[in-house]
Amino acid sequence: MSIPIAPGRLPLLGHMLPLLRRPLQFLSSLGQVGELVRIDLGRLPMIVITDAKLTRQVLLDSLSFATTRSALCNGRPRSSTMADRCRIRRGVGGRRA
Repeated sequence: MSIPIAPGRLPLLGHMLPLLRRPLQFLSSLGQVGELVRIDLGRLPMIVITDAKLTRQVLLDSLSFATTRSALCNGRPRSSTMADRCRIRRGVGGRRA
């Protein structure tokens, strides 16, 4: 499945200008593109969920939607090689060691 990219992306800046100038208008327009839409904040790609039912499903069953590229460790994107280090560092219960 290919996730469509929001229109108006600029080189280097991505979608930062439309998001800063008119954030509500920009985000509400993404629903016309699809249920899942990719926006780029500079060089950082982000996936925006525009459908309420899909948002609920992701929030309730987030492990089904987690991928190696989107999982986070200490707020930063992590590679699959960092997965074990993140688990060890956080320990049981999600606390950092």
